[in-house]
This record gives sequence, C-alpha cells and structure tokens, in this order.
Amino acid sequence: KVDEQGKPLAGAVFQYTDNANQTVTSLSNADGVLYVIKLAEGTTTVTETTAPDGYLKLKDPLQLEVSGNDVKVTKAPDNAEGTGSFDSPLLVKNKKVKTTTISVTKQWQNDTPAERPSSITITLIRNGKPTDKTLVLDAKHGWTGSFEQLPVLDESGKPIVYTVDEI
Repeated sequence: KVDEQGKPLAGAVFQYTDNANQTVTSLSNADGVLYVIKLAEGTTTVTETTAPDGYLKLKDPLQLEVSGNDVKVTKAPDNAEGTGSFDSPLLVKNKKVKTTTISVTKQWQNDTPAERPSSITITLIRNGKPTDKTLVLDAKHGWTGSFEQLPVLDESGKPIVYTVDEI
C-alpha cells in the first residue's frame, strides 16, 4: 500500500480466505507491505475492509490466481504497479481523502446577553447521523468554533453531507 506519490501506508486492513477456508485479516505494516499466505488453489479475492487513516479504501477487491506455488494478480486497480511476486511486489495506490472545515457561529435572536447560558454544545451530524464530535461555544470565543479535517468523501467515494445540531 502506497499513497499517490509512492510513500508506504501502514494500517490498511484486508480480508481473504486461506487454504483452510478460514477468513484471514491482514494489516499492512510500516513499509506498506501486506502478506497474503496459505492461499488455496484457484481464485482468491482480497478485499480492503479499512483504508489507512486519511485515505479512501479500494472500490473493488484484488483477485489472485493460485496454481501450485505460482500466484498471479488477475484483478487490481488501474493505477497498481508490479506483478505481486517477491521480485516485483504489487504496489496498490490509495487516494488521499480531501478534507474540509465546517465553521459554526451561534446567532442569538430576541434575547439579551444576560439571558444566555455560559456555553452551548454543538454536535456534528454526518449523513444524517450524529457523530462523537462536539464543539462548546461561548461568549469568550464569540460563540464561534469549527470542526476541522473532515473528509469530503466517504469510504465509497460518495460526498458526505454535514450538518450541526445544538444539544
């Protein structure tokens, strides 16, 4: 696993079924290397279940064709390089997730500063579902805050809709 510039990416999680018909979960190491071992004869599908932080996971699984000790990559992303052998490892590139910042300002109406609470809490909503991200807004900071480094696309590459809610 590498980024678009070829820098190794640790933390990608993949799953496949081994030759004992067991589901194997494997993690790319600090060098971006993922070992797929004990493969059954025939076609093995290797699916990325979790991308490294800040990256999109692969849309489609990899496919390997196993014949004896020979393993050939038969399906990989278009931007992949190499054959998958020890001499020519398959380099699979992940796209970095673009991020955005959501700024929040509480606008008070029909009240006086004396009637306001000392602070309010704002929750970030992602695609209609509350997240664990919150902001505490107060007069000292102008009733303003922001949620930063939010991914623009979900793991499938679809746009994320963010809203906020006052708790």
